[in-house]
Amino acid sequence: MIDAPGGTGKTFLNNLILAKVRSSGDIALSVASSGIAATLMPGGRTAHSRFKIPLTIKDNNLCNIARNSDTANLLRNTKIIVWDECPMMRRESFQTVDRTLQDVCKNNAPFGRILIACSGDFRQLLPVVKRGNYADVENACIKKLWRKFRKFDLKNNMCVDEDGLMYSRFLIDVGEDKLQKNNNGEIELPKDMVLPFRRIEDSIDFIYPSFENSAELFSKKCVLVPVNESVRNINSICIRRFPGNMKEYCSFNSVCDGTNATHFPIEFLDSLEMSGLPPHKLELKKGSPIMMMRNLDHPGLCNGTRLIIEE
Repeated sequence: MIDAPGGTGKTFLNNLILAKVRSSGDIALSVASSGIAATLMPGGRTAHSRFKIPLTIKDNNLCNIARNSDTANLLRNTKIIVWDECPMMRRESFQTVDRTLQDVCKNNAPFGRILIACSGDFRQLLPVVKRGNYADVENACIKKLWRKFRKFDLKNNMCVDEDGLMYSRFLIDVGEDKLQKNNNGEIELPKDMVLPFRRIEDSIDFIYPSFENSAELFSKKCVLVPVNESVRNINSICIRRFPGNMKEYCSFNSVCDGTNATHFPIEFLDSLEMSGLPPHKLELKKGSPIMMMRNLDHPGLCNGTRLIIEE
């Protein structure tokens, strides 16, 4: 799975993979979940067109591909299938393609042992579920399918997948809604997952023990909090612990319509903190990490790129 934000070159990488495989004389198929995305790849077709995925999918459905057809013969000789914008597809479509490839290739391995290179951005459009809630969308997403192919070994209440990544058994049970809840719908966290911190400074000390040469440390660890106000408090504490002199930059706020300027004093405008915009007071130090929220000029950097202040 190639998962990256928009504009970082996923389609470019897909085309490189296709060109490399095809230059070796092997067959590489390019499919996408939408027609527009399919036109951006050489020889691209929509997944429904290539695999003949039925519009109405039921349990144990197969695609409309006969074993002795030319399409089946093409799939059996395929080296790799590059599937772009896959997060938009429902997981049932992938399961149908999986069963079809196993049937066509006469191989019970996932997707008939054909390499599937999926790409997309789970931060963008996910499967559309009519009148569905967040749980319905998550259940329809391809990520729900991946757990079928993971091999977990339960050890010390942790699960280790094939890539060596560790997952808490508790968190997996939460995601699959297997834990008991109280009358308020709350789940009690296990004691081995909770640290007895009473102040936010204690958690910062635990996660960031030192702020000297901390660029690598900040690239691997972060503090997750539910609201932006807590983010601002943590950022303020961390920036003050960085060595060096602080520089403070203030935004210049004004009302476009002069007739209403008296109703919106500058102090009120300075207090507004909107999503996607930096705060009124921006405090920076050399060596401190920042995130580019919006690229207005410099080429080659996408929104959300993390950087280090040098000057």
